Amino acid sequence: MIRNPTNIEYRVILLVLLSAFFPGCSKVSHLNFFSAPSEHEPRNNCTACHGTQKTRGFLPPSRLIEGVPKLCYECHTDYSLSALFSHRPVALGQCLSCHHAHTSRNEHLLKEPAPNLCYQCHVITNYTASAPFVYVHPPVDQCLFCHNPHNGNFEHLLREPAPKLCFQCHDIAGYTESARFVHGPVAVGRCVFCHDAHISRNEHLLKEPAPKLCYQCHDKNEIETIPAHQEKLSILCTDCHQAHAGSIKHLLKEKPGQEYGPRN
Repeated sequence: MIRNPTNIEYRVILLVLLSAFFPGCSKVSHLNFFSAPSEHEPRNNCTACHGTQKTRGFLPPSRLIEGVPKLCYECHTDYSLSALFSHRPVALGQCLSCHHAHTSRNEHLLKEPAPNLCYQCHVITNYTASAPFVYVHPPVDQCLFCHNPHNGNFEHLLREPAPKLCFQCHDIAGYTESARFVHGPVAVGRCVFCHDAHISRNEHLLKEPAPKLCYQCHDKNEIETIPAHQEKLSILCTDCHQAHAGSIKHLLKEKPGQEYGPRN
C-alpha cells in the first residue's frame, strides 16, 4: 500500500524538482518554505556561508565555505576561547546541536526553547519535581536565568558566583548585613552547602532534613550533652536557632531563660 507523503516530505520533493529549473538560490530558496519568527541574519545571502558552486542539482549549494564552528566564529564570538569554562557542545564545536542554521520558531535560532532543549542532554528528573523530589527552585524552568549557555568564568557556567547569584533574588539583608552573628556557611557564601540548587526532598531545598543536616558539621554527641538541649531534642534545631543569621549568640531566636515554643 502506497501512503501519501507528509507535508514536510511534499515540500522537500517540490524543492528538489524546482531546483532543476532555476539557476540560482536567490530566485527560489528552500528557506522560503520554512519561514519562522527567528531568522539567521545571512538568510538571504546564501553565498556568505555556502559559496557559489552548485552541487548535485540542489539549490542553494550545500557545501560550506568553512567547517562549523569556524564558519560561525567569522561572525559570532569564539565562545571556546573567551572564558574558563565552556558548555560541552561549545567545547566540541557543535553549534548545530542547539541552533538551527537558517530559521527557527524560537529565539536565537534554538531548536527547542529552554528548558526542553537543555533536557535533551541533562536528565530531566534531576531538575523537576518528580518523586521523591517534591520541592523545586522557582527558576528551574529558566535555566538561562542562572547559567550561561555558551561559556563562563564560574563553575557550572553560573552567571555569577554564589552567594552573589543567590542574592539577586534572596534579600541579602535577611542573611548577613543586619545581624551580629552569622552562620558559618552563610558567612563564607556557601549557600549550596546546605541547599540544593535545583530540587530537594526537603523543605527550603535543604540537602538533608534537620537535625541530620546540622550534624554534618555539629557533633551530635556534644549537642546532646548541652543542658538546654536535653529536654528539647524532639523539636527541630530551627525552632530555637536561626538558620542564617541573628542578633543573639549561638543564633538563638530568643535570649536564654525565655520559653521556646514547640514547633507548630
